[in-house]
Amino acid sequence: MSKISVVLTIYGKDGELDKQLNDLSNQILKPDEVLIINSEINYDVNDLLKSYKDRLNIKYHFYKERLLPGAARNTGVSISENELIAFLDSKTSPKSNWLSE
Repeated sequence: MSKISVVLTIYGKDGELDKQLNDLSNQILKPDEVLIINSEINYDVNDLLKSYKDRLNIKYHFYKERLLPGAARNTGVSISENELIAFLDSKTSPKSNWLSE
């Protein structure tokens, strides 16, 4: 089976990052990497990311300029290391079978 990357696009604190990471860590089929693309509004996510380091391979990328959703997704695709890519927006909570289905 091919490896899966999840590209999660956020704009500052516009979503529920903790809930989304929890949902991703509880997937039946876990992603091989989670790429978080944040733009324009930075905030400290280090403690949050550390709390998931044993459950998810997370790569956080911050960009000073505003990236609209399409540009943020394209950025995630360009840095992804895997063949399959799934997209998750900042306010979406995936069900546990999202990636396996």
